[in-house]
Amino acid sequence: MTRWVAWCWVWALAGLAASGALAQKSATPPLDAPAASESSTQRAQAAFVLQIEAPDDIKTLLEKYLELVRFRALPDLTEAELARLALEAPNNIRELVATLGYFAPEVAVDVQTGGDSGSRSTFSIRVTPGQATRVSEVDISLADAATASPEAQQRREEIADQWSLIP
Repeated sequence: MTRWVAWCWVWALAGLAASGALAQKSATPPLDAPAASESSTQRAQAAFVLQIEAPDDIKTLLEKYLELVRFRALPDLTEAELARLALEAPNNIRELVATLGYFAPEVAVDVQTGGDSGSRSTFSIRVTPGQATRVSEVDISLADAATASPEAQQRREEIADQWSLIP
């Protein structure tokens, strides 16, 4: 009986492998692939053109993590879906730029629709980051029971000494 079950698994896996179910490849390019490395075929199949005007560090971040980059690989986006992406893009950009310490960037997203001519829409993004936020001082405070005992006070001092963010 055990040998029969083993052979069933072998045949089932062989059937899946033959059908390609185990070796399917995604049509979506990897998120970490930079836009510059795309071939002309991949660019021609993109749903829209994406142009980013920003300082180099911000441009690199956006080219890697911006949600619009993911949607470029979907060639059948409707005008309504493109409009929704245009509305969501500024918030997504602000969230990403905030990871670099820019909490009040000026973000502009312009969309030129392809219209009925069959040409692709173009998303133009401009980011002016403004002043980066810098931490100048750190004060760790614990309340209530965390400060009552000498052990807790010693633990607070250990936390402060081991704090890895340098002002």
